[in-house]
Amino acid sequence: MICGPGAIAQAHKPDEYIDLSQLAACDGFLRRLADWATRGA
Repeated sequence: MICGPGAIAQAHKPDEYIDLSQLAACDGFLRRLADWATRGA
């Protein structure tokens, strides 16, 4: 499983970058995952 922001095609290259919108989407996902995990659902 690969979990994180950005496109794998852009990863680990000299011109690697992540759009701010992708960081925000990842942050939202991780927050929802943490909420789910702490509720035990």
